[in-house]
Amino acid sequence: MGRLIDTFIARPTFLVALAFTFVYGSAGQVSFSAEGATELRAPHQSVIDSFHRAQALLVSARPQTAAQLLDDKQALRRLERAARDSHLDRLREGKADSIASSSLHLDVLRDLVRIQSHICALAYPLLEREAANDDDAQMA
Repeated sequence: MGRLIDTFIARPTFLVALAFTFVYGSAGQVSFSAEGATELRAPHQSVIDSFHRAQALLVSARPQTAAQLLDDKQALRRLERAARDSHLDRLREGKADSIASSSLHLDVLRDLVRIQSHICALAYPLLEREAANDDDAQMA
C-alpha cells in the first residue's frame, strides 16, 4: 500500500502539477504576484503534510492521527480564508499581478481545500468506529 501511495505522490495528476506550477512560478502569460505566490505556499504545504498524515493513518489506524487530520482541515480553512482576504485586499489596491491572476489564485485555493477534504475523508470511518466502540464500552 505504501508503494502505491508513494507512486501517487511521485506522479501527481496533470491538474495538481498545473496548480503547483502556478503556485511556484508562472504558466503562460499569467503569473502570481510575489505576495500571492508566498501566501499560496502555506496552504499547499498544509495539504502535503495532511497527505503524509493520511499515509500514516492508513498504516497505523490511530484515532489520534485521524483527529489530527480533521484539525488540519480546519487549519487549512483558516489559511484559505486569510489568503483569500489578503488577495481581495490586493485587488482593492489595484495591483496588476493580482488582478491578472485573480481567478487562478482563487481556483488554486479552492482546489487545495477540495484536495484536503478528500484526504480527510479517510479519517471519518475510523473516528466513527472508535465512537461506536466507546459507546459499546459505556453500555457494558
